[in-house]
Amino acid sequence: MSAPVDDPVTSPCRSQCKLDDEQFCIGCGRSLDDIRQWKTMAREERLACKERAALRRNGHSCQNSPTNPAHAPTQTGPISA
Repeated sequence: MSAPVDDPVTSPCRSQCKLDDEQFCIGCGRSLDDIRQWKTMAREERLACKERAALRRNGHSCQNSPTNPAHAPTQTGPISA
């Protein structure tokens, strides 16, 4: 059963707020922009944000995550000049 549309998405904040060298929170894994924009994000954006943050906390790169807004297919052929 899926959650109702108005079901709130809880913040991943762990009250361990400090940014690492890459500007991600060491507590929740969110970027500073994600933290600032959390209150205005739509439900789907929050879910994607939490997924990216969880991947960061678990030591995985978020660059190829399908929910990464900057996700783009990687080039598999030779690089042209």
